[in-house]
Amino acid sequence: MTQNPPKRKLPIRRTSLPKVRPLKSNTEGRMARYRNGGEGFILWCEENVHIPIYPEGSDIVRYISMSDLGDAKHPETGRSYNHIWNEQKEICREALRMVNGRFVHTLIVLCWMRGEGKSLLACLIQLWKFYCWPKQQIMLGANSKDQVKFVHYDIMRDIIINSPKLLKIIGRRNIQEKEIRLKDKNGNVRSIIRSISSFSGIVSNITGYTFSEIFDMKNPKFFVQLDGSIRNIPNAIGVIDSTVSAKTHILYSLYSNHIQKKTPTLFFSYRSSKNGDHRDYWNPNMTQVQLEAYEAKFPFGEYERYFLNLWSAGQAQVFTDEMIEEISYMGVDGEILNHKQIQKVIEEKNRLIEVLSKVMEKGFPDGIQETEEKITHIDNRITPVSSFYVLGNKYNIPVLCDMDKLAALGDLLETDWLVSGGADMG
Repeated sequence: MTQNPPKRKLPIRRTSLPKVRPLKSNTEGRMARYRNGGEGFILWCEENVHIPIYPEGSDIVRYISMSDLGDAKHPETGRSYNHIWNEQKEICREALRMVNGRFVHTLIVLCWMRGEGKSLLACLIQLWKFYCWPKQQIMLGANSKDQVKFVHYDIMRDIIINSPKLLKIIGRRNIQEKEIRLKDKNGNVRSIIRSISSFSGIVSNITGYTFSEIFDMKNPKFFVQLDGSIRNIPNAIGVIDSTVSAKTHILYSLYSNHIQKKTPTLFFSYRSSKNGDHRDYWNPNMTQVQLEAYEAKFPFGEYERYFLNLWSAGQAQVFTDEMIEEISYMGVDGEILNHKQIQKVIEEKNRLIEVLSKVMEKGFPDGIQETEEKITHIDNRITPVSSFYVLGNKYNIPVLCDMDKLAALGDLLETDWLVSGGADMG
């Protein structure tokens, strides 16, 4: 009887398999591209959004994909809808710039002439955040209940309803009368857009807001509360769209801060037309004939404010801008109350600010630096009243002037003060 030879045990060769990384879903990859600052915003708009336009020769609005606006030029202006979008893209690339995944600017102000798409762009920016970032609480603010309801909210609602991809994500039932909701797969509300006004009370920990036509705001308290609500919230952004205001208004204070580069987190885009030339506008339908018709039928100052967007038209004035500005200055070149010299310096400074605004729009870095240096030189020559006393904070809210400052001011001007009060007991 034969025996089978014993089986040999083959050595086991152990090999380590490479780790397989889970692939990102299409949604995650797409969202990563959309969250890429201004370029991501542009990509999101062109892949998802339909906006209203009036085709040449038609008075019926059509909602067209932003990737297909076309280059059909208006016969009188020579501009197309694609032209206005291309101009806005350049604004958005800088306004929505990101560094290390964070927005550089937390407040964006679009101060343009009427009809240039500033309200539409403000709404698109917040819709982009609403759809592309998690847990968004976005408030649409304005001075009155009616204004906010019929401006930004209606624009956003109509964009969603007429953009098939956006509507599919959100569902028509989540578009409420005053609120737009984005829910997760379990039906929980993940993000909201809500209309509020100065009568709505205080909000907190929001991730974004819009404010329409802030120039008409009488009391800055509501804006202060709204802007303060995005404090310390990563990638929270406020967007204001407005025409010009009075120079005593907070909107002009923001503009001055931008020109003087005092607030690096502020982006301020200011556009105007000094003479009402149709070539200063982006909208293809803003013809010279239309501008002249507005000028003829609008009351004095209204055309200059709304369609030229000139700061000098921000209010009906008895005193000139230079006279009002002089109130803020104690003197120039080390002297006190030398009015004629102050007036000359103010005129030169305002001229340089206008020059700076133009070279910034055209993007001339050498011209910007040279003009800024000239403005700084003038500022250094001026002695502001605020170096002695201040009666308002940065939001123009009154603050007290204490007795020590009042006494020091009296010594400077060689005068005494009488502080009196009265009461009507009737």
